[in-house]
Amino acid sequence: MQRRYLYIMDPINSINPRTDTTFYFMLESQSRGIENLFCTIEDLINCDGKGFASVEHIQVSMPTNEGEAHFHLGKKETVAFDDCDVIFMRKDPPVDERFLAACMLLDCHNSHNTIVFNNPKGLRIANEKLWGLHVAAQYMPKTVVSSNLQVLIEASQHLGRVVLKPLFGSGGGGILVMEKDDRNLRSALELLTGNGKKPIMLQQYLPGARQGDKRLILLGGKPIGALLRVPGADDHRANLHVGGEAQKSQITSTDEEIAKHLAPQLLALGLHFVGLDIIDGKITEINVTSPTCLQEIDRLENRQGKDKLNVQVLDYIDQLLLRMP
Repeated sequence: MQRRYLYIMDPINSINPRTDTTFYFMLESQSRGIENLFCTIEDLINCDGKGFASVEHIQVSMPTNEGEAHFHLGKKETVAFDDCDVIFMRKDPPVDERFLAACMLLDCHNSHNTIVFNNPKGLRIANEKLWGLHVAAQYMPKTVVSSNLQVLIEASQHLGRVVLKPLFGSGGGGILVMEKDDRNLRSALELLTGNGKKPIMLQQYLPGARQGDKRLILLGGKPIGALLRVPGADDHRANLHVGGEAQKSQITSTDEEIAKHLAPQLLALGLHFVGLDIIDGKITEINVTSPTCLQEIDRLENRQGKDKLNVQVLDYIDQLLLRMP
């Protein structure tokens, strides 16, 4: 029987096909003769405890010319989660109530032959900014999490230059770099904490950030690729969608050490495909919801055939399916 892979993601017409990792997975699964289905989190359904999705069949292609369509949607139908071999939960952050509700709905598959990639329980547990403090604090920069303005101000005075991060933001949104004597520091803290009512993360600024933020891709807890995202001259953030430049990078012995430490804890939560953000050998974020950068790595390294990262991910999923009872 033909395999069915369901991709839960943002609207397909909103993505950039030359950079989007979910689209890259779709291209590879389609090339293997797998039936690709598409939906958004608004299309998930629970009926009497059983999970369903209102889906559209989808064909994808990498456009060769500007404005050329990268997808074609076919028939619509409602499918049970249990009738899909693999469900890719690839909705981009933020991890808000809509995202969390979708993860809870995805728990309602009863088949032992269906893989949800990454596991929705793991997605709920592993907050991308906070979880590292529980499992890998020794590999993180000095960090304080609080909603208390005085605590945060005192921490900034001790650390000097600091990075302020909302806990549930995404794509670099709301991240600020501040000096301890910046007259706007208190105002920034008031704004980010909602006047002391919600916690934020304050981290020691790492000098290597100007040289780039490494994105390290883990598959099954093992590093399979990396790139450096270098911030532009007018922004502290290195995220590619806000102007950061992608450059080649290497997997170092420190990267290997971090991955080896995290692997058992990631796999225990069903977090098979993960992106670590690393600066100066320190983890700044553990991305589990919708890690990206596979296309950029493959292009920078001119990977071909079995070396391509989307091929490696789909091969890995094949092995998971073979091990299913």
